[in-house]
Amino acid sequence: YEYERPAVSAIDELAPANHFYAGGRKVLIDQVNMDISKIETWRFCNNCSHMELEVEQPEKQVCPHCGSPMWADAGQRRQMLRMRQVFATTSDRDSRIGDENDDREPNFYVKQMLVDFESKHITNAYKIDSDELPFGFEFLSKATFREVNFGEKGEGGENLTIAGVEMPRKGFKICYRCGKIQTSKDEIRHALTCPVREQDSEKNVVDCIYLYREFSSEAIRILLPLTTFSGPEKKLHSFIAALHLGLKLKFGGNIDHIRTTIYDEPVEDSGYRKKYVVLFDTIPGGTGYLKQLMRDAKQVLEVFEMALNALKSCSCNKDPSKDGCYRCLFAYRTSYNMEETSRDTAIELLSSILEHKNQLVKTDTLKSIKVNVLFDSELEARFIEALRRMRRENKDITLSKELVNGKPGYFMRIGNRAYYIEPQVTLDANEGVNVPSKADFVFQPARTQEGIKPIAVFTDGYMYHKDRIGQDMAQRMAIVHSKKYHIWSLTWKDVENCYHPQGSYYRDYISPSGSPNGSNFSVLLDGFGLDQFRKIHLENSFYWLIEFLREPNEKLWELYAFVHGLIKTDYNRFGTQEGLRAWLEAGKRHFSEEIYDLVNDTEVPCLYGLFEPDEAGDEAPLSLYVKVNQSAVRPGNVEGMRVACILNDQTENRDKEEFESIWNGYLRLYNLFQFIPHSYFVTQIGLSQNAYENLYLGREVHPEMPEEKTKDVAWAEAIELTDASLHDLLGRLMKDEWPAPEVGYEFIDKKGEIIATAELAWPELRIAFMHEGEMDFLKTIEQMGWTALPLADVLAAPDLYASMNKP
Repeated sequence: YEYERPAVSAIDELAPANHFYAGGRKVLIDQVNMDISKIETWRFCNNCSHMELEVEQPEKQVCPHCGSPMWADAGQRRQMLRMRQVFATTSDRDSRIGDENDDREPNFYVKQMLVDFESKHITNAYKIDSDELPFGFEFLSKATFREVNFGEKGEGGENLTIAGVEMPRKGFKICYRCGKIQTSKDEIRHALTCPVREQDSEKNVVDCIYLYREFSSEAIRILLPLTTFSGPEKKLHSFIAALHLGLKLKFGGNIDHIRTTIYDEPVEDSGYRKKYVVLFDTIPGGTGYLKQLMRDAKQVLEVFEMALNALKSCSCNKDPSKDGCYRCLFAYRTSYNMEETSRDTAIELLSSILEHKNQLVKTDTLKSIKVNVLFDSELEARFIEALRRMRRENKDITLSKELVNGKPGYFMRIGNRAYYIEPQVTLDANEGVNVPSKADFVFQPARTQEGIKPIAVFTDGYMYHKDRIGQDMAQRMAIVHSKKYHIWSLTWKDVENCYHPQGSYYRDYISPSGSPNGSNFSVLLDGFGLDQFRKIHLENSFYWLIEFLREPNEKLWELYAFVHGLIKTDYNRFGTQEGLRAWLEAGKRHFSEEIYDLVNDTEVPCLYGLFEPDEAGDEAPLSLYVKVNQSAVRPGNVEGMRVACILNDQTENRDKEEFESIWNGYLRLYNLFQFIPHSYFVTQIGLSQNAYENLYLGREVHPEMPEEKTKDVAWAEAIELTDASLHDLLGRLMKDEWPAPEVGYEFIDKKGEIIATAELAWPELRIAFMHEGEMDFLKTIEQMGWTALPLADVLAAPDLYASMNKP
């Protein structure tokens, strides 16, 4: 008997080891026709969908499409057969079954559709011209589709990453001469006509071979505002079902030859992937439907509008328990994605696209569309999922959804501690934070009476944050120096490491073995009672966060950071006058005058350290300065330690491949040294951009003043020039809308001589507040049209004078 199946279904229905049902028979596919299908060697990219047939050893060391260096890896080179014809050998008696059913108990296979095309075949492309919604579509006049069957699902098989997807792919074991499928571990099977039938040798067997089908056709590639992990499945499959609904309404008739596949591609310099839906014609070369659809952008938008109207007007909307029905969306979902198809989700996504339809413009390619706006939300979702994974691994962690401050958040228990997790929290003047920022999450202790500070967590993607590290550090230092919060900086790889080991993704700048005084590390831990911290330096920032949440003992972490500061000191290098002079001169070169003075604000005997990691002859990526009062060492007085670190983030360094690991290590370093009250972490670019001028380092922050400090330069200067004893008064005056005063205003008589100085003066109001010793020339000052008041009287009763600025 001879049966045929379309290639689209034959790739698994007629795959080796599968049963085929037809004509009242059940037969086992047990052989591939090697006469018309030859074994080929292909090279797969681990990162994108590109693959190439290899004739000779490749000269390319990286993927020609995405530049992945894994392209040249021997493991990406695999043997394949183009599937054209298979055989089933079963006796007549054994093949007979009781009815004519064609489909029963199918085997399940690992399959992947790989879409490949050249940029010259992009003939029309449109995008929404808005950074808020990364969306667009383009017509591909020719795209190559290769669907690969990597063997049966189940245990066994080598893990192989193709197009960003890692999974076991055990392939099929066959005789390379006759194509007979090898299913027995003990016996090698051959066809009767096989020329090596009498040779019972493994040399005649190919252990792992993949099957594929290939065709070229027209396609439309649609970029969706989704990335790899931002909860895309429901949105993705709901959009696909709605797209098929819209196509059916637009074209009518039978359009089963128009199908969709999911495609993603890596975003350069990040761990993210853009998510696409590819609409393609299964007829090789195409039938013209998709070309007609892309005559202009309005045709595609009309498909979306027709689908949206049908979804909104469907009668199932009247039933609150239904999220779609077979009259609207469900008829177009696949059996594999039934749970992931939602009418409301499709309406939401289509509505957001159509709201921006007037911003649709022509573009060269979708590749240029930036998806930065999606990255933060993806990393945040990834972070929460990482916490869930920790919950599964640690029985003392539970995580549940909870309303926090009126918005969706989480409630977390870890050990004996409990926290409310609030996403997207603004920290600004109202919280005593001089440089405002928005924390991705704030962990607020559920029992505030315990006196534990909240933890502001930032999840940073490298691609976006590598060019603003200085500003990031200004914001995070402002939060720490408010003395109301701890901060924790986590990177993409900190979070991703919870899913897949990331290797040595951060430079380890706290390792005792790399520290001048590291041999005393264990002794210091013992001396300060920090035995539980003995191995924590081996862990990453995510692990540290979990440990701190479990036991948020600020004093112990201060001592642990103190120990790491001590092992960075180097008496042999800086214990002499010459060594100290070199330390001071290096600090002057690296830091602003303000930070230099804060580090060197004591003249008592001190220990000094300067840690600069070696970088193969290049300039050190960072410099970490430590100064410790000798009298503070034995009692572990963290107030006696000063730490200042500067990162070399000049453009030429940020462009280096290794800079990401340096950045990871730098953030990890501050996660630890934030527990030293006098620690200052800056960058070269941050200093050049004056990113730290609004921090007011080393001074108390008045809770009523910070917002004006950051917004009004004149007030900021006044506060900077005055003694802290005046800050309450200045806060009150700002609140009552006084203009910023001139500090140290000099009164000059007709002879041009200075007769008095006002501590605070408002020339436009002709009001001055003066110390008693400056009041000798009061009459002269009043004759000049001024009202001069003793500063002590104003400080004693500010309410009496606060309204003087009003007419």
